[in-house]
Amino acid sequence: MVNEVEVKGKNLEEALLLAQKELNTTKDNISYEIVEESNKTLFSILAPKFVIIKAKIINEDIVKKDDGIKQEKHILSNEEQENAKNIAKEFLDNLFNSLKIDNNYTIEIKENIIYINISSSEAKILIGYRGEVLEALQTVVNTVVNNKMSNNIKIQIDIENYREKRKQILTDLANKVAKSVLRTGKSISLEPMVAYERKIIHLALQENNQIETFSTGEEPYRKVVIKLKQ
Repeated sequence: MVNEVEVKGKNLEEALLLAQKELNTTKDNISYEIVEESNKTLFSILAPKFVIIKAKIINEDIVKKDDGIKQEKHILSNEEQENAKNIAKEFLDNLFNSLKIDNNYTIEIKENIIYINISSSEAKILIGYRGEVLEALQTVVNTVVNNKMSNNIKIQIDIENYREKRKQILTDLANKVAKSVLRTGKSISLEPMVAYERKIIHLALQENNQIETFSTGEEPYRKVVIKLKQ
C-alpha cells in the first residue's frame, strides 16, 4: 500500500484532496509538508495560488472501503482532550500573532470532536471566497494536531457562525432550484462545491419525492445536479 505521495494543487485544499485520493484514506488521516508554493502573500499559508505537498498516512489502520470509511472508534481521555486543545491553541495563537490579526476564539469538545469558534474583525479574510480559506485553515489545524497525537481527532472550525449561515443559503438555493426543475422539467447543475456543501444540498432535498440529486465531476470541480425523479 502506498503511504507517501507528492502532489500539486491550485491551493492547499485541492492538493490535500488529491493526496487523500492517491493514499486512499481520509483527509484527517494525512500529515504533510509544503514542498513549494507560488505567489507568497500575507495569507499564502492558507490559500496559495499553487502548492506542492509531500503527504503521508498518519494511521495505516484507517483505510477506505467500497461502502465508506472504516475507522476504529476511540474515546478521548481527559488528558488527550487537553493535549489536543493545547496543540490547537498554540498553533492558532502563533498563526494569528504572525499575521497580526485580532481574534477571540473558544475551544470545546463534544462527542469526541473539537469545535473551534473564531470571532475577528478580519472574519471576511479568514473565511475567504465561499469559505475556501476557512476550509484550508481547518485542514491545516487538523493536520497539525493529528501529527502530534497518537489517536485520530476530528477538528471543526467556524468563524462568525459562517457555516450555519452558509447552510441556510444553500438550503434556500436547493429548494428554489428544485421548484424551477419541477416547473420546467429540466435538470439543473449547480456550481462546484466542496463536499460538505454538496451534502447540505442532498439533505435539503432528500424528502422531496419528485426530485433527485447526485454529484458529478472530479474534485475540486465536483457539483450537484438536481433533476426530476424518474
